[in-house]
Amino acid sequence: MGNRVSVPALPTVITSALLALNPACGGGDEDRTRPAADQQAQLAVPRHDTLPIPSTRGVGSAGLYRGGAGRPGVSPGPGPSFPLRVSWQGPPGRDQDSVGRTLGVVFGAGVAYAIGAGGVYALDASTGVLLWRLPRQVYGTPTLHEDVLFAPGEHALYAFDAASGNERWQSPLARQALFFPAPTAAGGFLYGVIDPVDEDNPQLLAIHALSGTEAWRVSLGHDDRRERFAGATVAGAGMIFVITGESGGVTPAELRVEAFDQTSGHKGWSAQLTPLVGEAHIFMGLFTDGRVLLFRGSATVQALDAGTGEHLWQRTLPGQDLPYLAMARTRVFVTSVEGGTHGVLTAIDLRSGQVDWRFERAHEELLWPTVVGSMLYLQARPIRSAPEAATLYVVNSDTGDPVGAYYSDSPLLGPPTIVNGMILVMTPEGTVFALTSANAAAR
Repeated sequence: MGNRVSVPALPTVITSALLALNPACGGGDEDRTRPAADQQAQLAVPRHDTLPIPSTRGVGSAGLYRGGAGRPGVSPGPGPSFPLRVSWQGPPGRDQDSVGRTLGVVFGAGVAYAIGAGGVYALDASTGVLLWRLPRQVYGTPTLHEDVLFAPGEHALYAFDAASGNERWQSPLARQALFFPAPTAAGGFLYGVIDPVDEDNPQLLAIHALSGTEAWRVSLGHDDRRERFAGATVAGAGMIFVITGESGGVTPAELRVEAFDQTSGHKGWSAQLTPLVGEAHIFMGLFTDGRVLLFRGSATVQALDAGTGEHLWQRTLPGQDLPYLAMARTRVFVTSVEGGTHGVLTAIDLRSGQVDWRFERAHEELLWPTVVGSMLYLQARPIRSAPEAATLYVVNSDTGDPVGAYYSDSPLLGPPTIVNGMILVMTPEGTVFALTSANAAAR
């Protein structure tokens, strides 16, 4: 077992202040409750030594959900130095209809794109000024692929010109296929799963990104049995990967990973996974070294060789699993809740499956780990109460040592996107916040 990192209680701070998390710096008899809004202006910044956050650069694409077609949970960076401030927020107004439909922000060429506020929209990433907005019944997170923005909808899959917002095409194939939480884009194609009808097996669908026309579809599973479940479509190393299950419901009796050639749809390999135990979330991602990592129910992590499907290792973590995962360099980071009271982030060695370190927070769930170089960002929310606020933590991805945190008086939804010295985050109502360095603003 690796190191266990437990963060002390947080001191009283103004909303935009850095919360120093070094245990050696803590202490005193300070009031450790969060301040009421009308008291914040009278509060001083804590007398703790602030810990500098290196301006590290990461990998991945800010235009793709979770940083890539393999959903690795990375951002290109660099991130801002602390303390942080809200540089802008937009678009104006709040949209209750966006609750449950929006999930995150993508970025490209100085523009932030998101779903919410009655459709899909683009914001100038420097100022938050609304560049364009189109009313569509869309959901999830858009995908930016070159100069085209793709958004999944209830009745169609849409493609927009990223600069102007003009619609390039819409495909009715979305009436059949699932593209949530975001369209998987790789090799000039978009991929989705078609739910089974009557006695049919589910199908994997590929759409030409330029035209929206169908490229190919293949049946999932084997001829001698019905596959009643499919999902978690990701891409990498020239292959498209999907999970299938033998029986319906949240917990299929048997799970498999199937691999197909991205261009032709030809079957590559199929590998059986350990059966689920109890209710579970399913997640699959691709490592930068070409291996596929599967995170799925009962807090079990399994690694397969992406080229052959060979089983590499498996690790089961204690507690209740959460469907959040990130992988970068030599580690994979997974979140869970232990004892119903503690949120835990566990770092696992990609080569051996051994636990390197743990980061814990009492009474908080830890969500959306996102790696930028040697820094790891993750959100937190209360475990047993409705989220009315959120905390953004930063830890060292090599050691698990806490570096800093930012307290938000609004709940956050979806993964952060860290790019160009900004952290782009979203509220459940579809409002985007840009967090930048307060020190840079002072200069």
